[in-house]
Amino acid sequence: MSNYFLKYGILWICAITLAAAACPVDANAQAVISEVMWMGSDMSSADEWIEIANTSTGAVDLSGWEISYLSSGEEKIMFTFPEEFNLSAEEFGIISNYDLDKSRLSDEPIFISSSISLPNSKLLISLIDDEGNLIDQIDDGVGVPFAGSKSPFASMERIDLRASGLDPDNWRTADQSRGFDDGAEIYGSPGYYEEPKETEEPEEPEESNNDSTQESDDSVGAQPGQIIPNVYISEILPNPEGKDDGEWIEIVNDENFEVDVSNWIIKRSGDKYNFNDYSLGPKSIAVFMKSETELSLKNSGDTIEIFSGSILIDSFSYPTAHDEVSFGRKTGDKNSFASYCVPTKGELNQVKKLYPRILVESGKKRAEAKVTLNFKAISDHGSLNSASCVWNYDDGFESYKCNPPSHIFSEVGAYAVTLSVETVCGNFEEATEYVEVFEKEKKELKELKEIKEKKDEGVSSNLRWFEPEPELKCTPTTSTGIAITQIFPSPSVGEEWIEIENQTDEIFNLCGWILDDVLDGGSKPWTFEDISIQPSEKIKLMQGQTKISLNNTGDEVWLISSDGSFKTGFEFKKIDKDETFGFAQPILVHSSSSTPGGYWEKDGLDGAEIIAEKKPQPPLERRYKNIIPSVLAEDSIEERVMTGVFKSLNIVDENEAVMRSDDANSMGFEVFVVVIGVISSVGLFALKVLKG
Repeated sequence: MSNYFLKYGILWICAITLAAAACPVDANAQAVISEVMWMGSDMSSADEWIEIANTSTGAVDLSGWEISYLSSGEEKIMFTFPEEFNLSAEEFGIISNYDLDKSRLSDEPIFISSSISLPNSKLLISLIDDEGNLIDQIDDGVGVPFAGSKSPFASMERIDLRASGLDPDNWRTADQSRGFDDGAEIYGSPGYYEEPKETEEPEEPEESNNDSTQESDDSVGAQPGQIIPNVYISEILPNPEGKDDGEWIEIVNDENFEVDVSNWIIKRSGDKYNFNDYSLGPKSIAVFMKSETELSLKNSGDTIEIFSGSILIDSFSYPTAHDEVSFGRKTGDKNSFASYCVPTKGELNQVKKLYPRILVESGKKRAEAKVTLNFKAISDHGSLNSASCVWNYDDGFESYKCNPPSHIFSEVGAYAVTLSVETVCGNFEEATEYVEVFEKEKKELKELKEIKEKKDEGVSSNLRWFEPEPELKCTPTTSTGIAITQIFPSPSVGEEWIEIENQTDEIFNLCGWILDDVLDGGSKPWTFEDISIQPSEKIKLMQGQTKISLNNTGDEVWLISSDGSFKTGFEFKKIDKDETFGFAQPILVHSSSSTPGGYWEKDGLDGAEIIAEKKPQPPLERRYKNIIPSVLAEDSIEERVMTGVFKSLNIVDENEAVMRSDDANSMGFEVFVVVIGVISSVGLFALKVLKG
């Protein structure tokens, strides 16, 4: 009978009742590595563990002992036993990466440590005592492990606990299952020892006339003297947001020289992709899209391998994939893996932030009596489909959906709405938006009645009322000639901004002027301090300075004089990422809510330069219906924008709207701007545009 040692009784019975010759004892063999689950389980490729066996008849003090592994040719410490830890006689102890909730183990491990990460190739694990002596070592650090299987999942078991762990014949792939959850197809004996099943001697394989270079699934690993280049799968995206056409596999050549990978093969289950004539440059990263490889990556987890003939170059197992979440090796330690909620395609793997933001889908953030808002969580990078969202509305209510139902703020006050996002990658980020509910004052009710009376008399009532401002310590300019020329509401990187231009020949002081997004609503207005703009100078106001947030789906922006006598601004509709909305020559409109014409450009283009160079308008299909086209004079490079009240104008459809000035004259209409007077106690003006 073979010399096996069972957990319960065999060793000490052997030692006490049999002669030393029948039961040889190695005085140095106190504890050994008896079993490893290097491939993980069906739950996760990280469901890995190591089993330590005490082969002696007394307890072994493992205090300060270490388990190390081979990483990029260097030995690194994986786990250190705590002080005053003893492994009882003939005991088998499991050190696991996961606890029972995440693992297929049915019995509690003696230790749980996230540092337990076992390579699927070049496996070499050492057990070192507290004085630095090598007690045990398993496998050889070359090619695939001596034993174990991914399909089905089966551990690598040591046959003779007293024989060398460096002997490949002393290891077997587990064929019995004990110590696991019921129902799982997984083999091994964590915490136990199992006699191997009796098997018949395998027949000698017949000689094959196949070419020696033919691929073989049963013979992997480098032969003596062969050098395997440091080429490996670094990151994959199995479940892109939307269609799966965006799947990809990223491969790294970590050598300082070019590696010829011609005729190498990427395998996934029964499918494969041949590199054909291909080379990887030194220290390079290559990304292979599904459209090229035609390899479909399972969302439920799988294993991808790279072969050079019959030599396994790399093996990469990944767990269940979430929406737009990649899985890859950690930079600097390719034996450690992580999920990346912002995939790092074509670059070194690193954890990046999603930068979640709060989008107002409907409603105004500032209003009287009550505010009803519909928020939605969005992110500048990655996807929130697999994330957990918590909304704190700052009024005692919370919501737990990334796209929650509308919420009503019914009490007067200011609210800081906080969005907390936790990703499946374990990252936590926040975003904040501000809401204000203010009282409806008696004075304002009286003013609204006056406005209604004016409206009944045919006077525009689209006016904004201003509370008395505190005495200014500077002298503002109170004239026309200042304008909002360009906005940038939807940057993919950086902040939003609003551009303002002094179109006069004098220095313009904006002291006391007000910048607002929605009249009587939206973000809290921002008041300028002692800021001067030189003649023809433009300034950009960043969102971090003004705290004014422009909605990408449409919003307003207004610049209002310090005494409230006039304002200039506009409304805009949906704006794409990194696209600005600007104006050739906005005209200051007294007390008007009209929407001047404009043009769209990508960020970084200066509207004034575009006019000077006589660049053409953007294509018609990129214009929105609310944009009123400009009229370009025959002999002038100056572009004018029609403004005023357009209800009385016969505006043609978009394809006919752009006309030259001589065509406009032939149609026989002109637009006159008539200032009809001061109509409020605080000096507000109104304007009416008449068609002549």
